[in-house]
Amino acid sequence: MHEKYGHIVRVRPNTLSFTHPRAFRDIYGHRTDDIPNLTKDPEFYGPDLFAKGNETGSIFRASDEDHARQRRVLAPAFAEKALKAQEPSLKEYVNLLIMRLAGKSGAGNKRVNLVDWYNFTTFDIMGDLTFGEPLDHLVNGDYSEWVRAVFSTFLFGAFAQVPRAFPILNKLVLKALPKTVQEKTRFYAQYSAERVDRRLKMKTDRPDIWTAILRHLNSKEKAMSINEMHGTGLTLMVAGTETISTLLSGLTYLLTTHPTCLDRLVEDIRGTFPTRESINLKELAPMRYLNACIDEALRMYPPVATGMPRVVPLQGATICDELIPGGVSQR
Repeated sequence: MHEKYGHIVRVRPNTLSFTHPRAFRDIYGHRTDDIPNLTKDPEFYGPDLFAKGNETGSIFRASDEDHARQRRVLAPAFAEKALKAQEPSLKEYVNLLIMRLAGKSGAGNKRVNLVDWYNFTTFDIMGDLTFGEPLDHLVNGDYSEWVRAVFSTFLFGAFAQVPRAFPILNKLVLKALPKTVQEKTRFYAQYSAERVDRRLKMKTDRPDIWTAILRHLNSKEKAMSINEMHGTGLTLMVAGTETISTLLSGLTYLLTTHPTCLDRLVEDIRGTFPTRESINLKELAPMRYLNACIDEALRMYPPVATGMPRVVPLQGATICDELIPGGVSQR
């Protein structure tokens, strides 16, 4: 569509789609002029499962002010120091993945669905870091009911976009949507909240994402409410799992279909690390060819295929040198 009509396309009466390189900065960046930042489009994001009263829930739907506060609390959990502390745990899960794949594929050259095993790994890692306890997908070699509910929620989210865009179809969509999908969506949210509550009561010296959050529990300026913790726990589990497994699946496909690139990457990694045990985050980070491969996989198989829509403020805003009227949704 964009190849035919250009970088800016009106896809609905009040919605524009952008592919221009500058669009990301103009739509999502902090504006330096007198025009306020573009706000999140409520039609796309929908209601917050964890918001109550005047309190916000997930950082995903939070206002700029609440998002900034939550981000300040969460940022240390993803800093280099935190990743270094979590590295032994990450290595354990990666080693378990390799061991399980070797066991599954070794006898009789059996085929293995890597998409599933990448999902098992990412959900186990994020479950450990987010809830403080393992989900054991790699051990069991199958999805838990909660993860199956997560995938059902993705389906529910896609269907939910229809009545938000066309309210007249609300009853029709809800009637067409299987009750099991709606039930799994509720289970998915409740299960996540219960796991967060258990982690908050848990006493552990092992660093995880909640280490940073609990540090500010008594701070009036930074403390996150229990609703925000529930919502953010759920957001982290979704944002750090299926997205990464999608990237890894795309990267694996690209490398196996381009053997020259695969050979170069293998040579680069084995030339840097003499043994599997010597692989570490610090030396992986600056590897240019590895990063180039990851960037190309992100370009070809973006984990989040759609943009997160923003709405232009009432006074309008300039995006890619075009004056866009207020109230128009951008993505």
